[in-house]
Amino acid sequence: MIPVRHRLPAVLLLASATLLASPASADQPRRNASAETFSFCREQEKAGDAQACWAVWLQKYRTTGNEAEIAYAEMHPAAPKKAVATTARLQLTSMPSAAVTLDGRPLGMTPRESIDVPPGEHRITFANKSRIEGRTITVTPGEERVVDVQFEAPRSGVVAGPPPPKPAPPASGNVLDFCALSPAKGSRKERVVLFSPSGTGRINDSAELRALDGAAVVRDVFTARFALDRFHNVLGSFPARKGWEQREAISLGELRAFLRETHEQAGATSEQEARAERERRFITYSLGCADYVAIPAITSLETKWETPKASAEDGAAPGKALAVSLNAAVGIFRRKGDSFERIALLTASAPTFGASHHEAPSSPEGLEAGAGEDAAARILPGYLSGVPEPACLVGRAPAEGVAGLVTCGIMAEGTAEQALGSRDERGGPACIKARDENTPEAERATLAAQCELRTRTYQLARAFHADARKVEGWQLFGVLAHSGAPPSLVLGRDDGLKIGDAFQVLGEHDERLAFYKVAQLGPGGPAGARSHTLLTARSGDATTGSRLDAYPQVGVSITPYASIGMLAFGDGTTHIASGDAVQELSLPDVVFGGGILLGYDVSSLVRSSDTFVRAGVGVFAGSGVNTTMTLVPLDLWVEKDFYLARRLSLVTAVGGTMQLGSVNLLTALENVPEDIHVSSTMFGPAARVGLDIMLHPDWSLKLEGVARVPLTAATYTESDGKPVPPEWLARQDHLATLAFNLGIAKTF
Repeated sequence: MIPVRHRLPAVLLLASATLLASPASADQPRRNASAETFSFCREQEKAGDAQACWAVWLQKYRTTGNEAEIAYAEMHPAAPKKAVATTARLQLTSMPSAAVTLDGRPLGMTPRESIDVPPGEHRITFANKSRIEGRTITVTPGEERVVDVQFEAPRSGVVAGPPPPKPAPPASGNVLDFCALSPAKGSRKERVVLFSPSGTGRINDSAELRALDGAAVVRDVFTARFALDRFHNVLGSFPARKGWEQREAISLGELRAFLRETHEQAGATSEQEARAERERRFITYSLGCADYVAIPAITSLETKWETPKASAEDGAAPGKALAVSLNAAVGIFRRKGDSFERIALLTASAPTFGASHHEAPSSPEGLEAGAGEDAAARILPGYLSGVPEPACLVGRAPAEGVAGLVTCGIMAEGTAEQALGSRDERGGPACIKARDENTPEAERATLAAQCELRTRTYQLARAFHADARKVEGWQLFGVLAHSGAPPSLVLGRDDGLKIGDAFQVLGEHDERLAFYKVAQLGPGGPAGARSHTLLTARSGDATTGSRLDAYPQVGVSITPYASIGMLAFGDGTTHIASGDAVQELSLPDVVFGGGILLGYDVSSLVRSSDTFVRAGVGVFAGSGVNTTMTLVPLDLWVEKDFYLARRLSLVTAVGGTMQLGSVNLLTALENVPEDIHVSSTMFGPAARVGLDIMLHPDWSLKLEGVARVPLTAATYTESDGKPVPPEWLARQDHLATLAFNLGIAKTF
């Protein structure tokens, strides 16, 4: 309610402003009155308290004002009357957790927070496996009382001190104004609002983790590490409503109504509460122009205190080590009109298969030990938005159309976790100190528990990354900056782009109009407008300004092929004599067969487009004069393709081969065994050259010539116990093959 002493002047002033803004004729749009009255309230805001003016404006123009005006007005609600407290509030805690009753009414397990009770005397009972403790208290209206019971000392291996560290100072960064980064104004990345995971409260059921505020650790670490650099991200430090990740659709109105609710945080300071309020208002504003919403939830978890094997020479019992297992789900919702429809529900767990709970990894490459907290990373990564002051949200445009409202003249506030970006937690300060032998023993167990929780949360967030990048429609997109030779776009390295990434242009009915691959990587980010990323046009044509959608490919390919080949560098015909009889034997001149190639695109690793590593196996067979032969080549290739024209590339590859040769000698002489089987293994270089004809972004036709030239001559050995004629053992066969392959390649 607006106090009467404030409402009357505000109404009179607003009425005067409305009359001044009223149209001279009935045909003038009502929208003009809304805009001019909005400006009047802004002027009142500069002069003093304008809450009453905004409240009346919302009553009159909520249906005609634009989205930005409404969001701004909603950020200035009328100050409510200060309610007179009629109840007291209790917070019930214990170590370890216990069942608690209040005046005979069961409340569940501690901790229990924000319990309102009438003034007077109350009886509280705490019960655990060892004993029952009772407390009788008397409270007065408005009083806040903490009732705590300590049943026993902390569990062995986890110490009570030192106290939890003070919150790290905030980070700073630019504001990403989603409404100023709309596609029509040149946005290059999708815009995502990411809530923190729900379901984390159960983490604090463990007294040891409650001392670390494990629930807050999981929320903060997951949100900061899950944010993808391929998007503009606005992060929420509080979760969405429980179960929303399972919904098929969530309306914009539901989300805004939820954000208008009060979300109390136990133990929060007035500064933290003020920041949370600004964050809610900013997210409310950002949702109006967001492309996606991501809603994570912790679905289950398990915490165990395991006793490692004693390693001390004196046989002292070692402390207990924490093992955490997390399971979670993330619902990804895409904007459709005034609602967000779910397009994917991803699930993941940590630790992943094969990971050890108590591994002690070394610091990740590129991160110096002890650098974590004091690193210069108090600046937010460019893909994360800071939380601005409310006045920054309306009426300003971003500098050069990118990177937010720098024209506000201030850096917006982010958290220390967000400033660390995607840093591997195993190299963070908690884990480094926990592994440091110089850390006091009294602190190491607590730090080790914190390290375990942070590491598993990091692994959980990373496990979602691979699946999230495959979600249809949730990929990077850009605008074709130049359609000539070569085509280009402004996205680049800072936007998460890699050499070999693919893009497509879709038509009105989702038909593919053009297909491109990244050939030369530009810097991206603000510098992308000056130095473009260069593309090769693999198929179709598109005009400058066309939208390029990422075409997801992991770079793995499989190529079955048929082959016909000629044998070269054989030793001609061999004559085997037995008495007066002579028999001719020679190897086949032509062999037939096929094989399969498995490949992986390493373009991003070697920074050269269309570069692959392939491994293959083939089988060839043929018949000669009184012989049959089977060849099994095992090949390893390094391949480099060269773009010739749309749908056409030149394939070149070099490598090595190991050929397993098997020959049956069909002898028919007296004193010479029949059907002698001999074998040999040869090594040498190999080469391929041919054409790749693209049929589809995932399919291509391969026409190739292949040469395998063993450098060692065949050394035949018998394999079935029959003596081999000496005339055959004297042969010098190199068994080179010159083959023609016809294959079809499938890329995943």
